[in-house]
Amino acid sequence: MALAVLVVCAVFASAAYLLARGVLTQQRESASLRQAYLDASFLRDELGTTGTSPAEALDALDPQGAAAVFVHRSGAWYSSSFDLDADAIPRALLEVEGRQRVAHMPTSVGGDLSLVIAVPVPAVGITVYEVVPLQELRTTLRVLSTVLAGGALAAAVLGALLGLWLGRRALRPLAPLTSTAAGITAGDLGLRLPESGDPALSGIVSAFNAMIETLQRRAERDARFAADVSHELRSPLTTLTASIERLQARHHESPERRAEALALATGELARFHRLLEGLLELARADAGPQDAVINGQPTDLGDLLRHVLRDTGRSLELLHAPAGGLPVRGDKLALARMVTNLLDNADRHGGGARAVRLERSAGTITLLVDDAGPGVADSERQRIFERFATGSGGRGSSAGTGLGLALVAETVRAHGGRVGCEAAPGGGARFRTTLPAADS
Repeated sequence: MALAVLVVCAVFASAAYLLARGVLTQQRESASLRQAYLDASFLRDELGTTGTSPAEALDALDPQGAAAVFVHRSGAWYSSSFDLDADAIPRALLEVEGRQRVAHMPTSVGGDLSLVIAVPVPAVGITVYEVVPLQELRTTLRVLSTVLAGGALAAAVLGALLGLWLGRRALRPLAPLTSTAAGITAGDLGLRLPESGDPALSGIVSAFNAMIETLQRRAERDARFAADVSHELRSPLTTLTASIERLQARHHESPERRAEALALATGELARFHRLLEGLLELARADAGPQDAVINGQPTDLGDLLRHVLRDTGRSLELLHAPAGGLPVRGDKLALARMVTNLLDNADRHGGGARAVRLERSAGTITLLVDDAGPGVADSERQRIFERFATGSGGRGSSAGTGLGLALVAETVRAHGGRVGCEAAPGGGARFRTTLPAADS
């Protein structure tokens, strides 16, 4: 930052010096030209007097400052200075006499920069050359450059110090953010930023705290999920181990007893397989919406339900759908698994599905699955959509994985919809799933 300030100050100082040098040089040239005209006019008037020689006219002339005046007439040179001779006149200016025009140019005279001005005076047959030293101008410019350089350096130092002070002052409110982030990195997700009275920081503080709150909930959810997975996997693995040991230890028993143990192991294997499939689906859901969901093609939900009912051996008479297309956009396979999980949940916990309805309203399509069970208590209607959650004892078998409705909720959320449980007309539970229509 200090280097940048120094560069900016140097650029401004250089620009100021160049501008000042141009102005001062132009002013000096203009003043010298005016004086040369006045001196040429004086010499013309003097030489116009009968009997006055160029030497006498120069003696009567009083040049301004340290300027030296030369007169060239008929090949002869006359000078007002004892220190300079005609060799100080640049050769290029000697050609002016034939062109009868005023000219000037800088040149080095005696090692010093001077301005030489040529003014032809044809009325008396002379050319006046005036040599004006520019040493005073050079001294002024040297002082100016020194002052500007010193000022630029001082401004750079002050600017850097001011910038450092302002930067530290501006970043001071962010110090709690740094310490809190370090604590969170160390594993303390309970840390939060204190509320800030600065309007410019209040939004950052709120967003940061909301982010950490989300991370904490996610971490707690993952921890519970890991514990639940460990618990759920332990049960079928224990049963499988016991069944296999029983088969090995009692191979001499009757075929019926061995078949019973084998059936128990097979059932646990099937449950284990369903559990692993559910865990994989949840892992994919946690990874975020897939391309098939985001860029999926429209799928007619009515046709999808008919396929699912037919493939699972259920009667098509369960379905009540209005005429016309009912398109939703998303992953067709995920939507089919969602419907299958809702129907399996009704079979396992609600005495089977007794009606499946599709309704269409402004911009949405709603799927209703009514079961024949005792319903779901109000206190459990949110909890049953959590992972590994099971309903109360009155909701039938508990042989499920506890992941079916959680997968339904994740699929619906990924498709931009919502799902809930309520009491069905005539008894039982109704699972209401609302999805955005593809043509809305």
